[in-house]
Amino acid sequence: MKIEIRDEENWKVAGEIELRGTEKDGSQAACCLEYNMDYAEEKTKYQQTRGAFAFSCLFDVDFAFKETKKWPSFLLDLFPQGAALKYVVDHYRIADQPENYWKIINTAKLSPPGNVRISLPEEEPPRKHPGFDREEVIEKGPDFLEYMVACGAPISGTTGAAGAAPKFLLREDFSGKFHGEGVLTDSLTKNCWLVKYPRGDRKEKINRDILKAEKPWLDIAELVGLKTYKSLDWDKDCLFVPRFDRVPLSGGIQYLGMESFYSLVDSTHFGSRFRHKTYTDALYLYSDSKEEDLVEYLLRDIMNIALANNDNHGRNQSVLKNKNKVFLSPVYDFAPMKFDPEGIVRNTRWSENEENFLDEAALLYQKNYEIDSSLIKHQLEELWHKFLKIDLKGYDFEHDLITKLQKEIQTLDQKISRFIGNHQ
Repeated sequence: MKIEIRDEENWKVAGEIELRGTEKDGSQAACCLEYNMDYAEEKTKYQQTRGAFAFSCLFDVDFAFKETKKWPSFLLDLFPQGAALKYVVDHYRIADQPENYWKIINTAKLSPPGNVRISLPEEEPPRKHPGFDREEVIEKGPDFLEYMVACGAPISGTTGAAGAAPKFLLREDFSGKFHGEGVLTDSLTKNCWLVKYPRGDRKEKINRDILKAEKPWLDIAELVGLKTYKSLDWDKDCLFVPRFDRVPLSGGIQYLGMESFYSLVDSTHFGSRFRHKTYTDALYLYSDSKEEDLVEYLLRDIMNIALANNDNHGRNQSVLKNKNKVFLSPVYDFAPMKFDPEGIVRNTRWSENEENFLDEAALLYQKNYEIDSSLIKHQLEELWHKFLKIDLKGYDFEHDLITKLQKEIQTLDQKISRFIGNHQ
């Protein structure tokens, strides 16, 4: 399996991974990994050995031959999941079983978020297609992919996003037409989008309400001072999310590296659960803005609690990589998932019951990362003051959610007041 990394202007074969174990072991099969000699020579010469130049934060660019007891964890960031996996399984008729994982990842031909991908086979140039109107993207909903195929349009890269909700990676050209992520060239691209539709049964109002809330939730995150990207666009049960890993520039696109926290902590089990300490330790190890990112991480989780986002697992949190630099990505997938009909429980916790999680987090930060509780108190006080001044009824989401949120907010307010009082 050859692995490509997006350099300044082109995809380059940077190295390869070979399966040493048996396919029946799935993602737990032993592998070996190495960078190509030419790639390693070029990058080490210019001290470009980490960040966006590397496969993963776990594997700096070098000349070493690396044996792993299981898949390199970044491969799971490249593996189709959720709605994308369903498409691959149905389209290629491959059973979703661990013994087929190696075949699935080699067959999927995805263009996943970030700047690392499995090398795509040489193909004929994609069929030319005029693209689709925004209204078509909205009206066809989760069936948009099948509609593209029926219309004879190439779909390369469209299913690259992970997650249970139906979602597609699309590019918008300068005439406002939409194309698959892997179809439209950079010079013809005006915007890069992640387009999302409600999870589960679209007839259930709550599924629509939760997705609709993602736009105001991100607006609130920006207002209280968290790191965000551009505002989202909700249009008739369809959410258009500007991609922060693809930044339109004059005459082209900047590709940023993106790596999930699951990958950072070397997790190769789907649906794993960890304590926050596991993730903060990784962030402390790899981030080039350690104090800033660690405090932001804590503040984000406070807002997760306040706004009922239980879906705080390790693939809904990532770092971005720009050249040699590694830093926490903007907030994403931020919505009141606690109210999902499937019963999403809080995935990542500070402790078992989290009754005194702020004190526990402050002690962890002081002991392990030398971040004083006074800094946490100051920034938390500022964030919470801004949040309590917000009139939630002024935002465009279903306001029966406010009633459901009030208990969360009141309980959290008491904990924050106690924490701030203890650290005066």
